Amino acid sequence: MADDPSTSAIDNIGFIKNPPKELREKFPMCDAFLKVEWIDNEKMVGYSEYEFYNQGEKVRRIAHALVYLDSEHPVFEINMDKFREKGKLEDTFDLIRRGEFEDQEPQLELTLDAERNGTNFEYTFSSILSDWDMPQMTLAENKLNVCIPYPGNQRMYFAEQKRLDMITSSGELERKRAEFRKWVGELPPAYTVQQLDVNFDGREDYLTTNGLIYSHNDRYYRMKFPWSQSEGTAELKLTSPTNGKTCVYEELWPGSYYLTTDGRNIFIDNKCSLTELTK
Repeated sequence: MADDPSTSAIDNIGFIKNPPKELREKFPMCDAFLKVEWIDNEKMVGYSEYEFYNQGEKVRRIAHALVYLDSEHPVFEINMDKFREKGKLEDTFDLIRRGEFEDQEPQLELTLDAERNGTNFEYTFSSILSDWDMPQMTLAENKLNVCIPYPGNQRMYFAEQKRLDMITSSGELERKRAEFRKWVGELPPAYTVQQLDVNFDGREDYLTTNGLIYSHNDRYYRMKFPWSQSEGTAELKLTSPTNGKTCVYEELWPGSYYLTTDGRNIFIDNKCSLTELTK
């Protein structure tokens, strides 16, 4: 990270300093790892303190947040400021261990129901992104792939990915546009494109809201992420244009997918292996 001029200025108190060799070797696609104090491994709920960047500047405020690796929609920015200010962090952690989160969309708010010593508790947590009123906050200005380890460090959730417009010079971007135009048509606006080598062939692939542009045998292909309007969650079927393999996953709304990795595969929604689909 330090050798790249575009990322050498990126630092964050929430990142693991000098990550262990085994972590770096198992997950070379991760440029930084967020430190998490796990509250409940089974629920996959933890606590983290980190910094945000907002439109090029570091926010002069430390985030105190719940990390909740919910299977529907993982989040890492549930605001714990008011509980910390009142000295109730440990008490709240105890209730989290005893209770359950309601089935809802955690990126908006999170409700905890718990019982202790015959007393029922209900806490509603909100998102830092809405509470701080800074909608463009990032962990690393989209210049790094920032990973959050699951308990046990056998899988990673991509909390943030490299964005094409933040890591590519204008000249290089035009070269990429010309190459994509030859194979798959016009590249979407660069600020909507995330860069990640999903099939581990040494050439970068490019994720957008509704698809993936990936390299295969010295050319590029486009795999669309289908979405049809329906009530509730949509069940989507991915089909590879290169090997014909298929996989089904669910999406709350267009582009709401998330990515994880076990070090050998990149998964969409922790289920479909984009690596297998693009081999």
